Amino acid sequence: MRFRSYALAVLGLVLVGLLASGYAVFAKPDYDRLNFLQRFVVWGVLAKWVNQVQTLPEENRVLVDYDHLLGQLNFIEKKVAQQIFSINPRELGFQGPFHSLEKPDNLVKIMPQAYQQSGKEFSTDIQYCPAASYNDYLKMMARMRQDLGRELFIESGYRSPGYQAYAFFLYLVRNHDFSLRKTARLNAMPGYSEHQAPVNNALDFINADGINGDDPQTPEDFEKLPEYQWLLRHAHQFNFYLSYPRDNQWGVSFEPWHWHWEKPVSPRSIACKKQVERTIGDGSIDSGLKGEKVKRENVMAGEEVFFPSSPFDLLAQLSGRSRPMFRRNPDRTVTCDCPAVSPNPVSSAQ
Repeated sequence: MRFRSYALAVLGLVLVGLLASGYAVFAKPDYDRLNFLQRFVVWGVLAKWVNQVQTLPEENRVLVDYDHLLGQLNFIEKKVAQQIFSINPRELGFQGPFHSLEKPDNLVKIMPQAYQQSGKEFSTDIQYCPAASYNDYLKMMARMRQDLGRELFIESGYRSPGYQAYAFFLYLVRNHDFSLRKTARLNAMPGYSEHQAPVNNALDFINADGINGDDPQTPEDFEKLPEYQWLLRHAHQFNFYLSYPRDNQWGVSFEPWHWHWEKPVSPRSIACKKQVERTIGDGSIDSGLKGEKVKRENVMAGEEVFFPSSPFDLLAQLSGRSRPMFRRNPDRTVTCDCPAVSPNPVSSAQ
């Protein structure tokens, strides 16, 4: 009798614990920092997505299907991911428009382009770009080479909704301490990135010396480039416009490397162009973000991904008492050490 009472008490505690855990996992997220259990689940989602994306051929990574990534998750992980992406980005401070979840049908494959950084040679990843904007990019670079003897490479072009979801979770965990609000300021949710626009798409640029404004660089490093100053004065002649000037109205940090193609030009781009012209005229390119290290939406192949080697390391990481899970690897390889999560097989459809 005593044993039965003890067993019922234990069972009751387990049920209460499960109910409390379920409530905590599926509760409305705190936009400033996810709760402990949500952080645990998000880490698991990212571990699976890292394995999945990095096992794809390089040319397929930025095209990865969103539903395919969701299919790698268990019930709880899928619900948490869907819950996060169902949040209206305006609640997180992002004021930009929705662009698209559809894949363009006229993408041009862009092969890797070599550049130097810290005395070593690297290359961009394979990228894709709609034909119209890519043709204008080529014309623009021909003119820049003629004027400056310099050029800019495409570091990031089109991204699928799946890749954008992967990038959002990566930076949510790695760079923004599980803060949805901070992440949305620098990394758009699927459908809201200009990189997903089927026509008026965005390109992120990097120069031949590896300057792209990404951590440990700052936006000012890119802003000082003669290539950037040339873009300010001439890019509109090739239908390219700076998307996010300083103090822009869309709640996005200053991104001097991020330019979108547009034809015919919209009122938004005209407003951006006028703002750029004002900054050129009075030199007041300053918004209080000076020195801020900006984390890019683009996930570079030169970043090695580290996950905790034990549950205890994971708990310490989630509670903020451990080293970062990610660090840059000089040889630009990408590995994932996550023994608690086995790699998922790549679908033949990919």
